[in-house]
Amino acid sequence: MAVSFNNLIDANIAYLYKRLSDSDTAVKKNTLMVLIHLILNDMVKVKGQLGEMAVRLVDEDTRISDLARLFFTELTSKDNAVYNNIPDIINHMSNTPIDEDSYRKIMRFLFELIKEKNMESMTEKLCQRFKNTDEPRGWSDIAFCLSILPFKTEKSFKKLLEGFPNYQDKVHEEQVLKYLSDIIAKPEMKLVIDEFENKLKESKFKGG
Repeated sequence: MAVSFNNLIDANIAYLYKRLSDSDTAVKKNTLMVLIHLILNDMVKVKGQLGEMAVRLVDEDTRISDLARLFFTELTSKDNAVYNNIPDIINHMSNTPIDEDSYRKIMRFLFELIKEKNMESMTEKLCQRFKNTDEPRGWSDIAFCLSILPFKTEKSFKKLLEGFPNYQDKVHEEQVLKYLSDIIAKPEMKLVIDEFENKLKESKFKGG
């Protein structure tokens, strides 16, 4: 049916994604298996709905969390699908009642799947994301993601500095400042880091 009526399935895929949060473990597991099959076999398109699948990475049922890990690992082979959907996944997480520890585990796992060549553009994307986020929880989530990027090149740090106007008024938030300050602890490119540290201090004292 999926092959013959894939357009019909694609149009109603949102209803299927909702079952990932079903209270019945069997329903969640079977739904995840169906979605994995459909997505990895290109029967449906990924349209910014991977957030709920990402939540399954920390599902209390290890069968489900293991399936989710396998899915995202396999998804990395499909045209930067994980990288392209990170902003939507972050947005979903920020609007989901998920604890901070679980959020960190999910994002650390996903960011390990992003290719190094995409790190500079990911820095830029995350900085731009601040402009579209009004809640402190969202700012903190984005700042955490920035803090776990490797920043191995001067270009990536410059992207962080270029994007500073997008988040300088958020630095007064304690968690945002903490995560951004974690970046300073990275040993690479000391001159660029010093400039970033000075900007953080100035914005903190100005109170945004």
